[in-house]
Amino acid sequence: MGSTAAAAQRRVQLDEAVPGAGSTGVVTTTGLFGDSEMRELVRAGFPISLKFRLELWRPGGLFNDLEGSHEWELIVAYDPSRQRYGVVRRQGGRMEDMGSFATLSTAQSVLERPLRITLYPQREGRRYYYNYALDIVALSVSDMDQL
Repeated sequence: MGSTAAAAQRRVQLDEAVPGAGSTGVVTTTGLFGDSEMRELVRAGFPISLKFRLELWRPGGLFNDLEGSHEWELIVAYDPSRQRYGVVRRQGGRMEDMGSFATLSTAQSVLERPLRITLYPQREGRRYYYNYALDIVALSVSDMDQL
């Protein structure tokens, strides 16, 4: 399973649009199901968890300083009895049902919509950088029970 997740992550494209002062940034993700093994896992009934983390860093002397972060998770699961793909977003301790879709590609298009994030530097005249990361994990039945 580890090689499937690693291969899928190599094909995923993560982008962020840097916000201006006081405005929101936009993050986009494409190619989430570019790996055929990952698509087959979802179609076989294994839910997939996509854990995103956007971090704002300020270069420092010896170490860089984490100024802020924003995390969210998207879960995609196939329901064979209904023949539908469900998408749920977990963010800040709450769950949001993003819909039920007839095809995995339709669910993927919902997952790849741009997301507005309010994470910008609080101090002017300093240098900052963003780190945008994604972890893809196939969930077990016990993981889903916990959700």
